[in-house]
Amino acid sequence: MATFTDSDGVQWLVSEVVDPPRYMVPRELLVHPEFARGWLHFRCAATTRRLAPYPSSWRLLSPVELEGLCRCARPEVDPARVENSGVFRAWRSVTLGRR
Repeated sequence: MATFTDSDGVQWLVSEVVDPPRYMVPRELLVHPEFARGWLHFRCAATTRRLAPYPSSWRLLSPVELEGLCRCARPEVDPARVENSGVFRAWRSVTLGRR
């Protein structure tokens, strides 16, 4: 694990997930084979992000370099937030209406 503070003053915790069991891979990432072998997990108070593939030497990177990786990382989808969104409700009503 490592921490860094980005240029906006946000503190991030970075950890590495290596060869995760399939049940650990979030549903939205299953269609992205690059996440099958692991990812870097970036977490701050407001959000989390995942990056794959990532450099094996990530622990040696400067805060500026870690921030660059974090900006390239895929935002983690909060299932509760998605399910409560208007877009999901509209999709669900259309999908269920066709059954």
